[in-house]
Amino acid sequence: MMGGAGHIQDMIHKVKQNRALKSSQKRDLKKQFGRKADTRELEFVKVSEMELEQIKQKNRLKAKKERIKKHVMTLLIFIPLFILIMYYLKKSLFMTLK
Repeated sequence: MMGGAGHIQDMIHKVKQNRALKSSQKRDLKKQFGRKADTRELEFVKVSEMELEQIKQKNRLKAKKERIKKHVMTLLIFIPLFILIMYYLKKSLFMTLK
């Protein structure tokens, strides 16, 4: 006797339902976002050369500040860590010489 036949049949039925639902959702998406959406061109804001140079300068300054901030944070972390390691190495070195 096969007691699990009903479960297998139910699983096959659900797989078929999901496949049909998936294809109908694809059709709905194609209707909603058809080829017309792909043909639109991007519109860029017109900026004068002087304004563009100011924006670039501002971005460079911001990047420089971020870079300095990262270097300072790195130093603030690694200098105390280096001192602590040197302290313990020095302490363990003297302990072995005694």
